[in-house]
Amino acid sequence: GGLFETFWNGQTPGKRMMNIRVISVDGQPIRGWQAVLRNILRTADFLPMGYLLGIVVAMVNERFQRLGDLFAGTMVVVEVPQRLYGVMRVNEPAVAELAAALPAGYRVSRSLARALATYVQRRRGFPWARRIEIARHLGEPLRTRFNLPVSTSYDLLLCALYHRTFIDDRPPE
Repeated sequence: GGLFETFWNGQTPGKRMMNIRVISVDGQPIRGWQAVLRNILRTADFLPMGYLLGIVVAMVNERFQRLGDLFAGTMVVVEVPQRLYGVMRVNEPAVAELAAALPAGYRVSRSLARALATYVQRRRGFPWARRIEIARHLGEPLRTRFNLPVSTSYDLLLCALYHRTFIDDRPPE
């Protein structure tokens, strides 16, 4: 399993069929040592007391991680096929104001652009508390990087960066 997960970007043939993938808890692709460690510790899940401990551990942590995932710093995620629906407009005045305050020369990476597009397209479907939780993961380092006030909404920051990336910097049609 560890060899497949290392070279198939966190997937084994079974994981690929089930549309799941192993990633690092920081959202990055799994590293080789993490794949090996999580699979070595998988044997603990098959021992009689390890099985019971593994169930309890998975049930009490918020990511439902197995023991091997906890030690390796990994988690299993469901892959949802992404459909991007063109550029979305965020009709909130605060977004345009915040977009204007962002550094003019800042360019997002391709993966950040994809994450921003996915977030903006799906954010309205999340309950408010979940939206804040999701936005915080990307927004906190960005707020620090841009030296924005602590009171800056992570949700609005991601929308503003999306606006800057896909709307402001877009060539006229």
